[in-house]
Amino acid sequence: MMNCWKKILEFAKYVDKELEIQESESKLSSWDVESIEISNLFSFSEKPIKIDFDERRGLIGVFGKNYCGKSNFVKAIVWGLFQTIVDSTDAKNLVNIYTTSNKAYVRTHLNINGKSIPFSDK
Repeated sequence: MMNCWKKILEFAKYVDKELEIQESESKLSSWDVESIEISNLFSFSEKPIKIDFDERRGLIGVFGKNYCGKSNFVKAIVWGLFQTIVDSTDAKNLVNIYTTSNKAYVRTHLNINGKSIPFSDK
């Protein structure tokens, strides 16, 4: 888990550099996930599923019956941002094996200091 936090910090520093945010400003930076689109990853279908967090401000919960994809939703977000698998799932099992496509992606839109930044693992 510590490795995941290290990657998060490295990603934050990379984004600050790309946006030309000075270190003194970075402590005041605001990051929000605007939306996430998932296609054919883990248990998600080929048809892209988009979750718009801009419409859902505040605390968000993920609820559902056992084995309906709650954990896969979190895994997809982490994979889309950091190309890291949260648990011991083998990387060859990322693409949904129950579809005919061998391509999958996660597309995330971040809002950093008021700027919309698309981020994709495609």
